Amino acid sequence: MQRAKTRWLFAFGAAFVVLMALQPASAGTPPAAEEQGLSFPAPAGTRWEIVGGYNTATHIYSDPHAIDVVRTDAATGGTAVLSPWDGEVSWFDNSCLIVRSGDFGVLICHLFPDPGLQRGQLVARGQHLGVVAPPFYAENNGLAHLHIAVHPTLGSGQIQSTVPFVGRFALQGKELGDTSAPNAHFGVTFTAQAQLGNGDPNFLFPGWNLIAWPSDAYFVDTLQPILGSVRTVLAFQRESRSFQSYSPLLPAAVNDLEAIERGSGVWVYVSDQRGVVWERPTLLEQRTLSLQRGFNLVTWTGSGKLVAEAIMGIENAVIAIYAFDARTQRYVTYLNGPLAFASDLTRLTLGQAMWIQVSTDVVWVQD
Repeated sequence: MQRAKTRWLFAFGAAFVVLMALQPASAGTPPAAEEQGLSFPAPAGTRWEIVGGYNTATHIYSDPHAIDVVRTDAATGGTAVLSPWDGEVSWFDNSCLIVRSGDFGVLICHLFPDPGLQRGQLVARGQHLGVVAPPFYAENNGLAHLHIAVHPTLGSGQIQSTVPFVGRFALQGKELGDTSAPNAHFGVTFTAQAQLGNGDPNFLFPGWNLIAWPSDAYFVDTLQPILGSVRTVLAFQRESRSFQSYSPLLPAAVNDLEAIERGSGVWVYVSDQRGVVWERPTLLEQRTLSLQRGFNLVTWTGSGKLVAEAIMGIENAVIAIYAFDARTQRYVTYLNGPLAFASDLTRLTLGQAMWIQVSTDVVWVQD
């Protein structure tokens, strides 16, 4: 019975990996942007108004579709600036930053970026990026405000002429259509809305989440705080290359997942449509990891790096890497070799869980 169950779970896991990996993903069109548009980059409940619209004196050459916004319910200066979508910080200086997703980047100016911000850093929708500068700082010409625009981008601060806030770039659900009229969309107002998770790294989204557990732990104890929000948990055992499972809906005798090993990859299915916060340890020590031929569900414990840099030393053995985006319920993939250009997973961050497929047994030194 136990062997039959293990075979069934392994088959389930393998099928899940293959099916999710085969879902279509188009480079440059991030699913989150397509489905949700852009979030207004400020805390929930704050109210804003456009005071400088399209085709103003300062929005006329490479950025005719840029807008300047000020807060109407409180002082603008000092307000938190949040990421408008999932992406990476592809560039920033002392007053502006770009959050890039695929071939487009959202440029936000006249703010003080967070001191710890790094180029290439992955950020989630709603994650804190900085604060709006007060009057006469961050090149705001005496008015505390935010300049927001969407640009096609090649990364590293290289941007092309703006596109309007329409379709997948609609801002907080509002489309600002293309027009040559001066100061177009002046006076349009926004109320920033709460975003699921608000960038909390411990937040689990409704549906499947692939997470890394950073320490050895007795599983049932760690799961207790969120037990009512979870339907199924699967932990991959590298030695046996099979899954162990736990479900609060099943009798205790059926559940065989008792402990979580440091660095284990864990699938968690959250049934609560509001999502849930699962507080987890944050420290992961760098380590040397033995990978077996085929698929391995592992955690990256090195510093943030481009995937191509992270796999140096084992690049000849790596076929592909799959990381799961819980927000969109899709895989993002790094394809090694001649198809690398089609990859939408470009960077690994500390504590990231992933499937790595290798052609032979190999030792991965993560640093």
